[in-house]
Amino acid sequence: MAFKEKDPRSAAFFALAALLAWGCGSRVAGTEVQDPHELAGTVEQESGEPAVRATVIATATLLEDGEGLAKAGSSGNTSSAITCTTTTDAKGAFHFDSLQHRRYDLSIEYSPPADTVQRLGYIPNVRLIPQGIILPVFRLKAPGQLLGTVVDLVDGTSMDDVACKVVGTPYTSITNLGIFHFNLAPGIYTITCQKPPYPITSKEAIVYTGETNEIRVGLAQPAVSPPQPVPTNVTAEYDPAIGVVTLTWSKPDFPQLVMYGITRRDSAQPESGMNLLDTGTTLRDVVYDGQADTVSRKVMYYSIYSLKSDHVFANGTDPIKVVATRPTAYGADLRMEVLNGDHACKVGDTARIAGEASNAFRENRLLQWVLRNSQNSVRDVPVSGRMIQDTLLFPCVSEGRVEIGFRVTDVAGIATSLYRSVEIVP
Repeated sequence: MAFKEKDPRSAAFFALAALLAWGCGSRVAGTEVQDPHELAGTVEQESGEPAVRATVIATATLLEDGEGLAKAGSSGNTSSAITCTTTTDAKGAFHFDSLQHRRYDLSIEYSPPADTVQRLGYIPNVRLIPQGIILPVFRLKAPGQLLGTVVDLVDGTSMDDVACKVVGTPYTSITNLGIFHFNLAPGIYTITCQKPPYPITSKEAIVYTGETNEIRVGLAQPAVSPPQPVPTNVTAEYDPAIGVVTLTWSKPDFPQLVMYGITRRDSAQPESGMNLLDTGTTLRDVVYDGQADTVSRKVMYYSIYSLKSDHVFANGTDPIKVVATRPTAYGADLRMEVLNGDHACKVGDTARIAGEASNAFRENRLLQWVLRNSQNSVRDVPVSGRMIQDTLLFPCVSEGRVEIGFRVTDVAGIATSLYRSVEIVP
């Protein structure tokens, strides 16, 4: 039996797409909330003056508690986020008008004129309600430094190329010599770090204005399960006459084995996937199936997995590649008939010859009537549709036998021909 693969990430993907369709629209305005799902506020400098043209970034993180945008899937990855950005006006006011009913963290960035020190702000965990929210006036402060060291918990060595992120902000950093660095507004943050195959590790950090704050993040590589035996001696043979791949393999030494799962990928449909289940060590897979396939050549990839008694697939074989051309048996089923009954005509008469071909792939393009002795086309006929029918009127000009046939050529240039002998008598 066969079944379609189901991607466990699809639910999160479509939820994310729905939010993007909703939009992150914003406009600079006063702090009056006019419509549902709005968020407004005012930002000031340390002196109390308005922070003009400050950047305000609203970040909604994918959470597992049901209050985020969507669940991140079975992996538990909560690092994906949606950010919406706006700027403050001449009074320091900002306004988002198309946010969803979720929780948001706000990051504020402001560079005062003729000042080398950027001012930052951080407002965590703002839960937007349908009626919208007006935040109290927020005053910016000088940032603090957050220096982090990432190490392997097993041997204590520093780790490079680790991706670290400040949750609820757009800020990311990649470790160099095991160190990451952030300039952040005063506040309490959650830092996540990840480098495959290490899982995501979180650490809380407190940042004070004007100070250098340090944290240490240790990554622990998960225990590696011993490799499971996989099928061996995998072969694949393709029969171009009928469009079928025959896979064979040897059973692995695996006492928990109950059956096999075969993944099948088709180059003609890159986004598709199919699992085939079988209890034996031979599988025949129909690659071309009549009118359902219109391409002349495709590449198939097969991997074979052992299905354990706990209904979990073990490791699979490396993909085996099969190049499949369109089956010759489906090209054209030709029929030709000389209509004068005895397949003979007298010199000076005209033979009426009928031809018919089935066009199983609806891909044939040309029918040519051909004389066997010269191979010259008597006539070319463009064809289309499921059935091809045509009639040739042939003058019997000289005594003897002549081979008359027709050739059907498909879109790939593959020709299928049929000839009949016509006897001409005095």
